[in-house]
Amino acid sequence: MAWDDNSAAPEASNGQMWVVEVETSGALAAAPRVLRCWFHGEDLAVRDDQGVLLWLNVGPYTAYQDGGRGLAEAREDAFDEVMFRHPVPEAAALASLQSALAWLGTREPNSPAEEPTKYLGLSARTTRLSSEPFDDIQIVTDEATGRVLQIMATHHVHGQSGVRVTNAALHPVSDEAFEVLESDRT
Repeated sequence: MAWDDNSAAPEASNGQMWVVEVETSGALAAAPRVLRCWFHGEDLAVRDDQGVLLWLNVGPYTAYQDGGRGLAEAREDAFDEVMFRHPVPEAAALASLQSALAWLGTREPNSPAEEPTKYLGLSARTTRLSSEPFDDIQIVTDEATGRVLQIMATHHVHGQSGVRVTNAALHPVSDEAFEVLESDRT
């Protein structure tokens, strides 16, 4: 049961947020690394394994680590410019199947190969396709939330890269997860 990018995520309607730990590998910027992500509707917070805020997008507000220059903050009118400096695009790709495909620079074919599966004990669906410049793409999506649990893509030059959720759970929404802490500013 995937949800499209124009609707609210299922967890947002019931006062819950999706909390995941993510491992990246292969030819991705800063890979390998571990990320912790909080999703609530379209809001997203991402911290590294040391707890450093890398990306926060809540409504019209965005804060992000700006390439070693510290924490930068922007409002909605600068969002397109900010996206070019997004330090964790692979985390944003977990929002939905469409987000994952956009991150890979491809579109979902009219009839991709899909099969039900289990991932971390969750009912999921694996979508398989190939699209230039990738020889093989596999995206595993959680049936209940529509969120992406794994992206594996084999590039014909760079080889295999991946983004995989290693732990996922729904929790009651915590405003603290979506705040800039004083320690994030130093």
